[in-house]
Amino acid sequence: MTPSLLRLLLVTLAATQVGCVVVPQNRRRHLADPTMKMQDNALEDRARSKLYNSREASAGGNGRSAGGGCACGN
Repeated sequence: MTPSLLRLLLVTLAATQVGCVVVPQNRRRHLADPTMKMQDNALEDRARSKLYNSREASAGGNGRSAGGGCACGN
């Protein structure tokens, strides 16, 4: 291998490995930003989930077991 090709390979390897890091479970809460949440309002999220599950109950919406579709069990 030529020195320039080796140098290019090392720089490319270093550039790709910079962003790869494993964050321990107990430190993830410090890195999590509340603005990254999909839903801010838990009540609204629950209402949307109930509506979705009642409509998709025949297919077992959200991975739950299939029900009658009346939403009385949610």
